[in-house]
Amino acid sequence: MTHSTRDFDFDRTVHTVVNHLVETFPDADPAELEREATEATAHFADKPITDFADVLAEREARAHLAAQQGPTPTD
Repeated sequence: MTHSTRDFDFDRTVHTVVNHLVETFPDADPAELEREATEATAHFADKPITDFADVLAEREARAHLAAQQGPTPTD
C-alpha cells in the first residue's frame, strides 16, 4: 500500500513492514524486526513524497537484516 505525503501514517507503515519481514525472517526476534522496520520507515518518513515509503523501508530493512543474518532466505 502506498501513501501520499498528506496521509502518511508512520505506525501503519511500520506495521506493514514488520508483517512482511516476518514472512521472510520467521525465526528472527520480533523486537529486532520492529526495530529495523521503525528505523527504515523513519528514514523515509520525512521525505517530500512518501508514496512508496513502505516499499522502500521494507527493502532497506530486509537488506540490513540479510546482512546481519547471512543470505536472504528463499521463498
